[in-house]
Amino acid sequence: MINQIIITITGLLSIYLVNNPQGKYYKYACLVALVGQPSWFISSWATGQIGVEILTVVYSIIWLRSAYKLWIKKEK
Repeated sequence: MINQIIITITGLLSIYLVNNPQGKYYKYACLVALVGQPSWFISSWATGQIGVEILTVVYSIIWLRSAYKLWIKKEK
C-alpha cells in the first residue's frame, strides 16, 4: 500500500512540475520522479508485471538522463 501512495504522489508531482506554466521548478521533476522509481519496480516485481518492469527501467534511464542534463551538465 505504501508503494502505491509513493507512486501516486511522485507521479502526479513530477507531471505537475514538468507542465507548470511558470517553469520555475521544472528541473525538480526528474528528481521527484526518480524518488518514485524504486516503488514502481517493487510493485511491478511483486505482481509479476514484466512489461511494467521494463517500462520502469526505461523511464528510470530517461529520468536519469534528464537529471544529468539539468543538474550535472547544465546545458545552456
